[in-house]
Amino acid sequence: MDNKQKRTEFGDIVTKLISGYIDAEKIRNPLGVLEEEIAEEILPISANGNIIRFQKQGKYLPKTFKGYFEESKKKINLKWPAKYKIPDLETKIVNIEGNPIKDRPVIFFHSPTNSSQLVFSYHLNPLCFDFGNLGVSFYHSEERFNSRKGLLETRLDTNGLLFIRLEKGNFTDQIYHYKKGKLVQVKSKNMLLSEAFAPKQNKIITVNNISFSDYLKLY
Repeated sequence: MDNKQKRTEFGDIVTKLISGYIDAEKIRNPLGVLEEEIAEEILPISANGNIIRFQKQGKYLPKTFKGYFEESKKKINLKWPAKYKIPDLETKIVNIEGNPIKDRPVIFFHSPTNSSQLVFSYHLNPLCFDFGNLGVSFYHSEERFNSRKGLLETRLDTNGLLFIRLEKGNFTDQIYHYKKGKLVQVKSKNMLLSEAFAPKQNKIITVNNISFSDYLKLY
């Protein structure tokens, strides 16, 4: 998940799912947009500086940061279904013009923004290698505006992604960053999760966030 996303429209700082907006011209292909977001925002980099690319059903996700990193021969497979899914989301098959969306996303409706949001779930399966032996660090890529230069800049942050330990298929309070092949524990005190994790009433969410501690009490 993304760590500490400041949202001026809501006046909060939340931990949220890797996400993106679907442009009108791509509305019929939300899965393609998702794959682009994963490839752009989650960057597994080995200790020797090589990027490890994602693969899904034998096909590589889009290539990002071309020319910045050498490619590792290793790869990470995105497997569906995931070992964890957010509870209480609508699980009926979502269709676009009568065609079911692949990989069975779930959906929720957020009344404060009058929007619907699709949620896809996968887990990462490293193919034929060990993260620890390769000294892999997971970087989060995000764009920030440099007011001095008047440009959008891409920044890579090893503190930008969070990994939450599961126990019997449920969240625990153990949260980590992944650096140089090792899990580095993160304090969860005062952490807010985004609206996707908040309680639903008939699949509709009326608030903008929920504390991590309250979420653990609910589920």
